[in-house]
Amino acid sequence: VEALAGGARGGPAKVAVIGSALVGSVTAGPVTNMVMTGAMTIPMMKRAGYQPHYAAAVEAAASTGAAIVPPIMTGIVFIMAELTGLSYVRIMLLAIIPAVLYYMCILLQVHLQALKTGMRGSGRGRDMAQVKRELAARGHLLAPVVVLVGLLIDGVYPASAVLWAMPVVPLAAALRRETRMSGPRILQALAEASQELVRVAPVCALSGIVIVALFQTGLGSTFSHVVSSAAGQSMLLLMALGALACLVLGMGVPPTASYLMTVLIVAPLMVKSGLPVQVAHFFALYYAILAFITPPDAVGALVAAGMAGAGFWPTSFTAMRLAMVGFIVPVAFVYRPALLLLGGPLDVLWALAACLILVACLASALEGWMLLRLVPAERLALLGAGLALIPPHPLANVIALAVAGAVFLRQRRGRKDAGVPSPSRI
Repeated sequence: VEALAGGARGGPAKVAVIGSALVGSVTAGPVTNMVMTGAMTIPMMKRAGYQPHYAAAVEAAASTGAAIVPPIMTGIVFIMAELTGLSYVRIMLLAIIPAVLYYMCILLQVHLQALKTGMRGSGRGRDMAQVKRELAARGHLLAPVVVLVGLLIDGVYPASAVLWAMPVVPLAAALRRETRMSGPRILQALAEASQELVRVAPVCALSGIVIVALFQTGLGSTFSHVVSSAAGQSMLLLMALGALACLVLGMGVPPTASYLMTVLIVAPLMVKSGLPVQVAHFFALYYAILAFITPPDAVGALVAAGMAGAGFWPTSFTAMRLAMVGFIVPVAFVYRPALLLLGGPLDVLWALAACLILVACLASALEGWMLLRLVPAERLALLGAGLALIPPHPLANVIALAVAGAVFLRQRRGRKDAGVPSPSRI
């Protein structure tokens, strides 16, 4: 990743975003991801010119969002398959477009931040030779993941697929002398895996107790009734109350347990209101995992801030801003279910195109930069245009496109009048 993006403008932040997404998808949770990748990426971002709190926020937002990245989704994909009755392959495919939108928005924001603060790329181009060397030296270590995903696609039960994939780890490592695992190293790896299990299993077990207590005492059904009564026939109010419930229940809880606690309360309400089951589950999933970086708890921001030597509150609010698209995309699921492949090819393409423009508007408005610095009126106009693209309303969409286009043309004319050259590196 560094060989591909490290020399670009804001390259270290882009490396952090992509690396955290890839690593975090197969790790136990955001904190593990931050410890593994943040120790390297946060100092890189600070040296490149990003403020400590911004570097920490990038790592927190990227690591937290890894729970929505296929093919593993930190294990949530297996639970969702059991609860929804959908196949693993289907859920993996459903997660692709939302994950692309989430990380594209973060990448665009860190790029615009680099432009706004005057950062320069290192001048080093994409080193494809280094990419090839790294793949030749360590590409074989991807074999266990390939085997696991292949078995899951073939319909093997998740627990059995994991058991079959485990022996592939030392076998793949043995293909090269540099990565070969000795007996003690294999035992150490098993011990570390057991430690991860010890951290996760009690949380999942306790969340199960909480879930049972909620329903045995009637609190869960009472809560559902209160939300349903308060929302009435308003889908917008139901989404607002459901999102709030997910954020509250998910605070300080790892993604898997957070998803379990929230989906069993919120998803039935949304399905009862007429939404497809996959829309309801992805809606609950997004807000449940984003609770990890939402103040006042924001455990993810707390960990990242400690690693960067930054303040908690600036880090948490900046992480929330970087992940803002994650708060908007679930609402888009409701109005544009084609984002979850519910519809024909043209429906999916139009929903994707609209949301890509939404991402560009949102990133520019939040960072205050497009081609030049945005004035407050331009930022509000772009934010409004982005939000107007959520529902598939033809008139609202046309007005949104016109507003976004007008702001772009005004920025382009302003840059030309000021004699500002086009950025040479992306």
